[in-house]
Amino acid sequence: MVGLRKSRQVLISAGVGFIALSGVAVLNGVVMVSFINELRRGGSAIDTAVREGALTRLRPVLMTALVASLGFVPMAISTGAGAEVQRPLATVVIGGILSSTALTLVVLAACEEPAAAPEHKARVKTLYHLNKFEEAFGYAQAVRVEDTIYISGSVAVDSEGKLIGPDDMALQLRASYQNIARTLQAFGTSFDHVVKETIYTTDMDALLKESKMRFEFYDKQNLPAATWVQVQRLVDPGFLVEVEVTVELP
Repeated sequence: MVGLRKSRQVLISAGVGFIALSGVAVLNGVVMVSFINELRRGGSAIDTAVREGALTRLRPVLMTALVASLGFVPMAISTGAGAEVQRPLATVVIGGILSSTALTLVVLAACEEPAAAPEHKARVKTLYHLNKFEEAFGYAQAVRVEDTIYISGSVAVDSEGKLIGPDDMALQLRASYQNIARTLQAFGTSFDHVVKETIYTTDMDALLKESKMRFEFYDKQNLPAATWVQVQRLVDPGFLVEVEVTVELP
C-alpha cells in the first residue's frame, strides 16, 4: 500500500499484483510454520523451535522473496509504453514481498503459541481381596493399575486363613497356584497373561522336586519371567512356599 501511495496509481494491474503477492507470502509462511511445528514435534521447546526455525528457513524465504522482487525491478523503473500499467503491478509486488518477508521471519514466528500441556490422566487403582482376613493383616490380594495387575504373594491357606498341607511342598504349591487362579479369574484373565513370577521358599530342594507342577497352570510355550529365592522363613513358620505374580492385560 505504501508503494501504491508513492506511485499515486491504483489500477487493475495493482490488483493482479496483490494476487501474486498473496501466493508468495502464504508460501513463505507455510515453509516457516511447518518447519517450526516439525521441531516442536521432535521435542524442542517453543522458543528454541522458533529461533532455529527462523534461522534455518531464513535462506529459502529470502531466496523466494528476492527472486520475485528482482524480477519486477525492470517493470518498476520502466518509463516507456505501458509503464502506467507495469509500474503499479511491480510496485505492489516488490513492496509487498519485502514487507511480508519481514513479517514472516519476525511477526509470524513470534505468534507461535506454546504447545498445550498434555492432559494428565489419573491412574485408577483397583483393589481386590480374595479372603476376608487380608484387610485385617493390612494388605490386598491384588491391585490393578490400568492394565497391570500386581498379585500379592499367595500361600497355601483356605478362605479362613488355615494352613493347607503342613510339611507338604506339593500340596502347598498347588494350593498357592489355585489361589492365584481364583484371583486371576476375578479379573477375567488367566495364567496366560502372567509376565513375572517370583517364588519364595524355605526348602529349595523340595520346590525343585515339585516344580513340574507349575505346568498344570502355565503353558510351556507361554512361560513368565521367573525368580526363585530361598529364604529362612515366611510369615508363618508352617509356610513352605509363597508365589507372587505380575499380570499384563492385553
